Order: sequence, then C-alpha cells, then structure tokens
Amino acid sequence: MAGAYYKYRNYQHDGGDAKVEVTRASMFDDRGFRRSTKVSHKVTGYLHGSSVSALTTNIRSMEAAYAVDGGNAGLYDESGAVTGYFLNSLLATVSGGVRVVSGPNFPYEPGTYTTYVPYEIVLEAEFPGIIGDDVMHFRETVELIGTGAEKWVLIPTLYGPPRRQIVNRQTPYRAVQSGSAVGFSSYPKPPGPLWPTAEHSDMRPEAKEGPVIVNGRLKEFGITWQYIFESATPLVGEPNVR
Repeated sequence: MAGAYYKYRNYQHDGGDAKVEVTRASMFDDRGFRRSTKVSHKVTGYLHGSSVSALTTNIRSMEAAYAVDGGNAGLYDESGAVTGYFLNSLLATVSGGVRVVSGPNFPYEPGTYTTYVPYEIVLEAEFPGIIGDDVMHFRETVELIGTGAEKWVLIPTLYGPPRRQIVNRQTPYRAVQSGSAVGFSSYPKPPGPLWPTAEHSDMRPEAKEGPVIVNGRLKEFGITWQYIFESATPLVGEPNVR
C-alpha cells in the first residue's frame, strides 16, 4: 500500500518501512463458548538514522513510545485513515487496552548499526467475543439422602448384647442442592431451589468469591450456593444445567 505507515500512540514509523503480521486467536471458556478474540500485531522493519548517534537517539525515542501500554495501534493509509490492521484500545476491554508484550527489540546484524538497525515489536489486544451469557463456569449437584425407610437404633443393655429397636416406621426424604458458578464480568445469579416448599431456608448459605485482576481489570466473579430440603414424600429432580 503506497504511502501507508504504522503508528502506535503518537509514534509514527517511517512510511513504507514497517511490516505487519496479524494473528488472531479465539479464546474459549470451559463451556466451549468463544469468550474473546486475541489479536496480535508483529511489527518488524528497519529504524534509520543519518549517523550512529542519530540512530541511537531514534532507538531511544521508539523505546519511550512503546514503554506505555493502552494506545491505539495500526496501519494507516496515505490519507491518514485507519486500515483493517488496527487495534482500538478502547474496545479491547478484556485485556485492558492494547499492550506491548515484546520489544522494541533490536537484533544486531553485523554491519547494520551504522545508519539503520532492524527492530521487532509485538502488540496484543483482547476483544470480547459473541457469547450466550456472562457465565464462564457452572456446576450443580443434587444429593438425595434417605429412602423414607424405618429407622432403628441399637440400645445397650446392662447385661448381654445391645438390642435393636425401631424408633420410626417412616423417615423424611432429604436432599442437598449445591453448586458453583463463575461470571466473566459480574456475579452470576444462582438458580432457585428445586423444591421451594421443602427447603430449610433458614439454613441457606450463599458465598461470593472475590474476582481476580487481569491486566488491571476485574474478571472471574465466583459464587457458591446450597439448599437443604426435607420432605415426607420422595424428592424427584435433576441438577440445573447452563
């Protein structure tokens, strides 16, 4: 593209000098949904200077420009308009903006550090993907306890072996519904109890786990829940799936 140039923040590469290699990688959560897209720009070229001293000054200027994350980056055409090779830092909310993950590196080649030197820079940005909901992880378990059968105990005697005694001809049906979930950008809402009228609501614990900080952004909001049930009739149900 004649007259095109690469630019990061306010730093503009020499026109036609930079070679840009773009790679894209889809990032999936443990449910198989595309959570985000990671885009990388590998920028290579030759930095020029009229002398060794001028070349050293230009190296320092490039290093200073790329020492700060969070700028827009991309290839611009001769009119100054952005091309398809563009990383918008404001839209890269997953990574907290565009990041300089490598460089500027200046691999020395014999005979180069005169009026030019090769350079290599890698920029990276992660953009939200198209997903069904904000839940990254969801797991629930339903544990059924008891069959309603009779209950017996062994009563010690003063002399001789213990005696078996039936204390209840029928016993309650019990169940525990518990699970965990992780939200990508906020706390997910736990599912309701499977058998609301049989729940011991006074025994309901619900816990939140603090999110983690990734690239300056809060992510992965975890919760756990548990419902305890007791009924005179069988409790029939399956765990929730999301």
